[in-house]
Amino acid sequence: MGKLGRSSCETEPVTDILACPHPKAAGRNVVFLLPGGMHAAAEPCQVVTILGSCVSVCLWETKEKLGGMNHYLLPRCGADISSSMRFADVAIPELLRRMLEMGAKRERITAKVFGGAALHRGESEYASSLGAGNVEAARRILASELITVVAQDTGGQRGRKVIFHTDEGIVWAKPV
Repeated sequence: MGKLGRSSCETEPVTDILACPHPKAAGRNVVFLLPGGMHAAAEPCQVVTILGSCVSVCLWETKEKLGGMNHYLLPRCGADISSSMRFADVAIPELLRRMLEMGAKRERITAKVFGGAALHRGESEYASSLGAGNVEAARRILASELITVVAQDTGGQRGRKVIFHTDEGIVWAKPV
């Protein structure tokens, strides 16, 4: 993990876990994502979630200012044919599909990835944790969809509160 943005909250919002004041919704609708949830918006929106080993992928389209976020629990749905958003291999493609339906162009979409903690494991055990599997699934699926990951705050042993402004593509992540 490292800093993903600027170190001063006065100059520009940051995309990391710096000690910034809680961002205000500033006229945006506020949506709280539960596990297995997803929200994509063409209007200004503040999407909030709390992550442990789960992962959230935030997609943002730079020209149309469209954004969306998911919150999935498991890397893959396995043998079951499932449309549940609890799985990365369903949640990420579905979020991308909804963004494209709203008018986003694939070549202008970027991703930011958050979460994937190993809450009850030491650092040496991280690679075999559920959180690591969730992060790897995000990287693999986004690469296969030709979506560039421009920032991430993943791993560790603590959860995160994530706040995404869909109209600006700005994400704040705070350890919990």
